[in-house]
Amino acid sequence: MKQENSRHPETLVPLDDYYYLKLQAADEQGRYTGEVVRSNGSKKDDQATHLFDVPIQPNAEAAELWAVNALRAYREG
Repeated sequence: MKQENSRHPETLVPLDDYYYLKLQAADEQGRYTGEVVRSNGSKKDDQATHLFDVPIQPNAEAAELWAVNALRAYREG
């Protein structure tokens, strides 16, 4: 299910041993979006389990911080 877009390629950002952020530039203004996924231990990216989408953020750092905080809230239930 990985969508390759030559204008906005994905970057995988590890959040911990099991979860990572698929970070993608959203537009030419430098904003970012993405999705938080759980790895199944496979090297194949398309085998990860989608948890939630990251809304458009002003920059990559903000998107990563949003993902970290959302994952923390998800774990705390």
